[in-house]
Amino acid sequence: MPMDIRRSFKILEIGADATEDEARQAYKDLVAVWHPDRFSHNPRLMKKAEEKLKEANLAFETVQTFFATGGKQAGGGETGVSKTELAAELGTGAVLTLWSYLSDKINHILSDDVKKNSEKPSDR
Repeated sequence: MPMDIRRSFKILEIGADATEDEARQAYKDLVAVWHPDRFSHNPRLMKKAEEKLKEANLAFETVQTFFATGGKQAGGGETGVSKTELAAELGTGAVLTLWSYLSDKINHILSDDVKKNSEKPSDR
């Protein structure tokens, strides 16, 4: 059973605007990084690589189906996701992640300034 297209794009580390060739290259990159034969000396890492490779295989299969159906997730209907919807959702996620990061940094800077000001002796 194919996985969610959003998760597939995330696993392959590609954006919603990726082409089929870019998806294929991303898949090949993951195979090169996580091929179990690279970890034959370490059974724990070999098992982890096998799991990562299974996940990459399923993600790539899902993305191939997505492209073959003209940018609609298998299953279609109301649960289908178009490439435009996927791009909007992934873009929104990226903006929210960036906003969260920047908010944390600004809060950190402001709290440092408050601490510095409260530690200074009064000039009275």
